[in-house]
Amino acid sequence: MFYNIRRSTMGITIGDVSIYKRGRKEYNGVKRKPSWYCQLRNPLTGQFPGGRTYSVTKLAKQLGYRNTFKMNGTDAKNIVQEAISKGLIKGVSQYEVDGSLSPLIPYVEKILNYDESPWVQSENRRKIDRLSRANVKNMESAFRLHAKPHIDSKTTIIGFSKLDAQKLQDKMHEAGASPDNINMAIKAMRTAYNFAVQTDIVDFNPFSYVKPYSVKRREREILSRAEAKQVLEFMQIFAQESPSRHVAYLAAKLAVYGGMREAEIRVFSLNKLKRVMNDAGEPTPFYKVDVSESWVDAEKKKGPTKERYKRTTVIHEDLVKELIAFAEKYGRSESDLLFASFSKGKSSQPYVKNIFQDYFYDALEAMGISNEIRMSRHIDFQSLRHFHDSESKASAERLEPYKAEIRAAIGHKSKTVDELIYTHDTPTSLVMLGVMSKHILDTK
Repeated sequence: MFYNIRRSTMGITIGDVSIYKRGRKEYNGVKRKPSWYCQLRNPLTGQFPGGRTYSVTKLAKQLGYRNTFKMNGTDAKNIVQEAISKGLIKGVSQYEVDGSLSPLIPYVEKILNYDESPWVQSENRRKIDRLSRANVKNMESAFRLHAKPHIDSKTTIIGFSKLDAQKLQDKMHEAGASPDNINMAIKAMRTAYNFAVQTDIVDFNPFSYVKPYSVKRREREILSRAEAKQVLEFMQIFAQESPSRHVAYLAAKLAVYGGMREAEIRVFSLNKLKRVMNDAGEPTPFYKVDVSESWVDAEKKKGPTKERYKRTTVIHEDLVKELIAFAEKYGRSESDLLFASFSKGKSSQPYVKNIFQDYFYDALEAMGISNEIRMSRHIDFQSLRHFHDSESKASAERLEPYKAEIRAAIGHKSKTVDELIYTHDTPTSLVMLGVMSKHILDTK
């Protein structure tokens, strides 16, 4: 896994710049041609190595030289001297704080602070889909809890090598951090260094060659009924603050009561609803939801549902009234995507999925489930659908008290309903699903 780095001792020094030849041999035996590099003396220790490193080949190309394949020590020295004279080799890092080189830990913390991060601001200006606050927060938590304790507070941005990056991964593993958390912490560091490279703070990313651990995907932990009920209550409170929070609240209710996936909710429109009629042809308080499409982010358009399986779910009219009121308030017709971005009016582009997830996480924190606890339990927006699925499979016993209600809704004259079979598109099965959905959060 480690790279075998061979550094020659050529002894070529120009002032505070050391010139050397370095060759690599990968762990699998594939050889690479040696290359020339130069390195500044570490301004904090006054020693080599430790300072900023430059590729002599890159410097040569910046100076206009094209053929560098047969470069020798004299050529490298001449190129470095010319680069120094033309200001291509700078004496210190361009990123300075109070006149000194920036410490690594505060730099990474600033990059991972969503509201203050220059990286986040740059990415959100450049991309259509904004960076997820929750994703950045996950990286910040992993860095703070698992990587930061193993980094010397005096380490500077330019003072971290590829070997240090590999050692950091090993230290986190020895401390008992899970592979998921180690990978997330390494991702955080790699992200911070990528931005440092983009902004000319450093010339290379020491985390580029750190391979992630292979992990077995953990099953999501199912929320309890009390937790699911409480998270919806907090999201309902937050819904009053902005349209996007209102969107997240209704999306969460569709996931809990209808078992819909995030990608299916994003293409939801009111024309997918149809009132369920009983055996006598009379309306019931339930609505069928046609679930046959989902949003494909990679293609930016609608596509079939997962595994191309068309299905029907059932929700209560109370939720339907909320959806209709929302559509009327923001000028959505029956055929419009209900959860399209408000900044785009009736655009065919739905809200990004981060809107659902980020506000769901805010509600979890408000009810006492911190970011660290949520990650350890592997809870995300999809967990709401898993809650619905789990409760649906265990609903037969809990539906026992509602047999009379089911009979009334279906229109049966019999006094018992002993054969409630999960067969879609029959009044009996649809009403049964509707009753289950209505009472899915009952905690009795």
